[in-house]
Amino acid sequence: MSPLTPTLTRIVNFFYEIGGARRRPRNWEQAIGAPMANVAEHTYRVQMLAIYLALQEGADPKEAAFVALWHDGEEIRTGDLTPFQRVYGQMDGEKAFADSVAGTPLETLGNAAFKAYKLRETKAAQCVKDADILDTVFELTELKASGNQYPTHLGVIEVISMKREKYYTQAAKALHDAVTASGAPSPWDWFLHGDSTFKRGTYGQ
Repeated sequence: MSPLTPTLTRIVNFFYEIGGARRRPRNWEQAIGAPMANVAEHTYRVQMLAIYLALQEGADPKEAAFVALWHDGEEIRTGDLTPFQRVYGQMDGEKAFADSVAGTPLETLGNAAFKAYKLRETKAAQCVKDADILDTVFELTELKASGNQYPTHLGVIEVISMKREKYYTQAAKALHDAVTASGAPSPWDWFLHGDSTFKRGTYGQ
């Protein structure tokens, strides 16, 4: 059995910590009480969206995916404050993230990706921020389509419209418009209309 060195102990603790992303609610769930994606789930679609946007914008999709992986990394320690909580104080997200990766082989790469996201000076990082917004647009649309009344009561449709002005890229605006257009696909069309054993009449055979 390999000896448990201080370095390995630190690395094991780090991987347990990032597993906490699966248990960290984002501010939407805290604010409206509806079941929303946690930090880990949010990050997955943000990565995919960032890759797509990078391809459309001529940016490096691998860089976009890597930056997206780390973009909310501080929230494992700080949580995701709601707009109401932010009035009363700010978390030191940069310190939280730096402390999280400190002493691990991922420290240099992680800090560089996190800084790139916060500065948004590269096209790839801008794609990640646009992906971060788009994921919320997708999720709120899913919530509304499920019949949940929170989006209507909270004026979320207006919020979604306002988000369009925050995008850096034209590709993000185009995708936003595709999601919100009249006659846009429902969140379940991919399942209902895709090839399946139901459609083929072979289900259960």
